[in-house]
Amino acid sequence: MGGTGVQQSNGSWNAVRDEPVPDDVARLLATVPEWFGQPDSNAEYVEAARTKETWTVRDADGTVVGLTLVDRHFPHVAEIHLTVVDRAAQGSGIGTAMLAAIEADAIAGRVRLLEVKTLGPSHPDAGYALTRQFYEKWGFLALEETDLWGADTPCLMMVKPLVPKQAGRRDSEGCLPGHPNRRSVRKAVGYIVHEERLLVFTHDCVPIDVAGVQVPAGTIEAGESPEEAMVREVLEETGLRTRVVRALGVEHYDVSPAKPELHERHFFQLALLDDTRCERWTAGEEHPSDGGAPQTWTCWWMPLENTHVLCAGYGARLGELRPL
Repeated sequence: MGGTGVQQSNGSWNAVRDEPVPDDVARLLATVPEWFGQPDSNAEYVEAARTKETWTVRDADGTVVGLTLVDRHFPHVAEIHLTVVDRAAQGSGIGTAMLAAIEADAIAGRVRLLEVKTLGPSHPDAGYALTRQFYEKWGFLALEETDLWGADTPCLMMVKPLVPKQAGRRDSEGCLPGHPNRRSVRKAVGYIVHEERLLVFTHDCVPIDVAGVQVPAGTIEAGESPEEAMVREVLEETGLRTRVVRALGVEHYDVSPAKPELHERHFFQLALLDDTRCERWTAGEEHPSDGGAPQTWTCWWMPLENTHVLCAGYGARLGELRPL
């Protein structure tokens, strides 16, 4: 079993640069014939897997449950040639883990553009509509639909510009161009749904008309992926162990005048790893990172139909939640 290079955690999944695994490519393609149902194309993927850069996610037994093949056409461009996830493990965050790992590795290698080709929107296939939606949530932009694969198989080219963290985007004070008095801060925001209720909290010592009703969220620290930050923040803020189920997209939120900050918020849906019977419980920080007084808050489960009351844009991606 291989496994070298950048390792990216997404809840309970790790994506790593691996050795070629053509037999696993063939096995995984066979689990999703509605996406990969052409024998000739599948044979080409298996052959390509013998030489192309390979990233995998393996389960606890070491079995490959997801993989991505990557092309490097030029030093500044990386292309996702193939991504496939075992049908039995779809929807559990494997695709997100692989894409996050590949993107982090590309940025570290000074790659400027990430590319993927997929079935275009002029084709009515519902499965590939979900594929395009996944890439769009990750910041990919449609560039051009062509007949590269033939008139009956429109090819959509999608690209994502890659910007090195903390490089070229902020001045020496961490501010964005055009906003000299506001820092840009990357945040992770999580939705945990249990029995049709969303985990929320309210501060015990701050009036609700000041702090509002919130969900677990926090700053993405240097060296962390958004997924890693999300799982950590939930544990620190609520005491619950969770895993990321899916990425729900990115929103930008201007916190001023409360704080001189512009937030880049990465939203996630999470699942509980432990059973919970508590309706309400108290959590908090004895030693807040800002050096202030100890803080406590009350965690509780809010019916989904009432979640429109979430404060400060935290409800922006509630409409993307899906049943687990």
